[in-house]
Amino acid sequence: MKKNFFLTVIAVLAFVVSCGTTGGGGDGMASSTEPPANPTTVIKLQAADAKLTTNAQLQYEQSADRDNIGWWEKTDDLIDWTLEVKEAGTYWVMARVSCDPQFPGSEVNVTVNNKVLNFTVPDTGSWTDYVMLNCGSVDLKPGSYPVRVQATKVASRFVCNLAYLSFMK
Repeated sequence: MKKNFFLTVIAVLAFVVSCGTTGGGGDGMASSTEPPANPTTVIKLQAADAKLTTNAQLQYEQSADRDNIGWWEKTDDLIDWTLEVKEAGTYWVMARVSCDPQFPGSEVNVTVNNKVLNFTVPDTGSWTDYVMLNCGSVDLKPGSYPVRVQATKVASRFVCNLAYLSFMK
């Protein structure tokens, strides 16, 4: 009897630990669903439209292979947008980022309507190789919402390049 109880406890603990590392939802819990494969609504917050607040070098970069916010070095660098929502629903927040192999591991918060989502920056291969990261989901009604992106930990010299945030439902 004790053996079965301990095996059950171990299985439950393994499940809880896996939920905390696979969901990307910012609250440590995995969701039972993922972003829709064919979303009906997609709202993009482009790098070029962001308001940047910095005491360092944070800046919008545009060239043949870049259209992103880069030179992100500090936890007090702020990236802000206003999100305009026309349809109520659960929106999945995705971040399109790139990061050189020397600089992964920074932690970033995305705050939408006072809900904090987060992601950890992976090594994407180079500053011009982008990946989409699932930050989690937020329930929104029609209206305008402030969106703020801010690093909470800079693992090395730079955080990442941020091309855009995408809200999908």
